[in-house]
Amino acid sequence: MAQKSSPACSHRRSTPYVCSIIPPQLLQTILDNDDTSAETKAAVQKTYNHVCKLHSARQTREGFAHGTVHAHVVGTAGESNTDDANNDPPAPHHRAPPRRSIIPPKIFQAMEESEETSSEQKERARSSLQQIQNLHDSRAVADRGKAAPKAPTIYRSLYTSSKTDKLRKTLLFNEGATTAQISKDVSAKEVYEYFGDTWTFYNDIFSRNSIDNKGLHLIGSVHYDDEPGPPGMDNAFWDGSQMAFGDGDGEIFGSFTKNIDVIGHELTHGVTQYTADLEYEYQSGALNESISDVFGSMIKQYFHADGKQKAEDADWLIGEGIFLPSLKNAVALRSMKAPGTAYDNPKIGKDDQPSTMDGYVDLPNTAAGDSGGVHTNSGIPNHAFYLVATGLGGYSWEKAGKIWYASLLDKKLQGINTKTAFKVFADLTVGYALSLFDKETQDVVRKVWTDIKVLTAGTGDDEPKTGDGEL
Repeated sequence: MAQKSSPACSHRRSTPYVCSIIPPQLLQTILDNDDTSAETKAAVQKTYNHVCKLHSARQTREGFAHGTVHAHVVGTAGESNTDDANNDPPAPHHRAPPRRSIIPPKIFQAMEESEETSSEQKERARSSLQQIQNLHDSRAVADRGKAAPKAPTIYRSLYTSSKTDKLRKTLLFNEGATTAQISKDVSAKEVYEYFGDTWTFYNDIFSRNSIDNKGLHLIGSVHYDDEPGPPGMDNAFWDGSQMAFGDGDGEIFGSFTKNIDVIGHELTHGVTQYTADLEYEYQSGALNESISDVFGSMIKQYFHADGKQKAEDADWLIGEGIFLPSLKNAVALRSMKAPGTAYDNPKIGKDDQPSTMDGYVDLPNTAAGDSGGVHTNSGIPNHAFYLVATGLGGYSWEKAGKIWYASLLDKKLQGINTKTAFKVFADLTVGYALSLFDKETQDVVRKVWTDIKVLTAGTGDDEPKTGDGEL
């Protein structure tokens, strides 16, 4: 098959890709197992149907991007609360002249919080509130002559889908809610906390202001069900502007809100969307998945219950406990330390992630083929990060994390050939290891990529990187 080159990313996709945590081949294994109960098969089947719909929609959107499908598409992104300068590629921006609004903000606030308004009406109300706030801020700046830069501020909103497929169906609470309000729904409380932890990690370590580096509001809908009816949906996903969480089937999967690394993983898909915008297929899709695992794992280590964990002390598991305890020999979804060992159970199959290019699998770019094996082959760059982090020692975010983040921001990663993305990224990390740190660090990074056979000994880009990805 001829290799397919991605279009240059001179602009963001009109409608972003959607990324879910559970790979389709795992769902298919559960469906094919005779020991799976009818109730669980029903939950898994509708989750698999959902994944297929996402893949079909993604293929259509890529048709738009490549010019094979013609239509006018208008995309919607989450709201932002600042216009701070950042390292991400800038988008054209034109400010409208100052305006006055006729509708008082209290009406829009009431619309947002009402159970009688539709999700579209709530979204319009939220947008109107943000516009009013922006107008207020701009007038205040004009009055003072020159304002100090606005400090990054987190804003979270939690909704319940009430076991329907409606995102933002009913508002549960916004940023600043009381403890009593937050505690009414356990799932929403968990998401609220982990949204906050993810935001804090990116801000503390990389000075990043939310997902888009412009203060994007973090929005989540719990109790989501793509095909209403018991049992609950077996997945969690990022849709390009917000997150949704299923409740699980109660037999194989539990709630999808209990793992900080899962939520960090999904929100990092948003970071990738606003930076490298890696196409979700083949190696670029696997790299996309791996970057989410890498940062999800670092977030888990940063907020470990016993205090910040050093790389050598971490378990490097992704989605630990996402399988219910009754499912034996199923510790987690993935292991970055030992890809291919996270689970092995007749009901769900065996973890098939490779740790080196010797185990790389060529799968079709279909829903059943996991968009070219993005959740399978991600084990290779996952293992690379584990080896680099433990090889350098200390905390994973101190050196390895900064190298990976700088590489993610580099424009050379945009529009790359989807089947050769691993080498492009590996070369970037080798260069940034030197420009951010030293030759010794670079040698560790190069050796890891060579050992797992992404790079060949004696080749690769040794030059230090400057510019786009600098922290």
